[in-house]
Amino acid sequence: TCYISTFALEVHRMLGLQCHGQK
Repeated sequence: TCYISTFALEVHRMLGLQCHGQK
C-alpha cells in the first residue's frame, strides 16, 4: 500500500509516479 495525502498526490501526479497496488 501507499500513503495517501494531498502533498503525496500532487508530487505523484507531477512526477508521474504510481503507488504500489494503486493507479
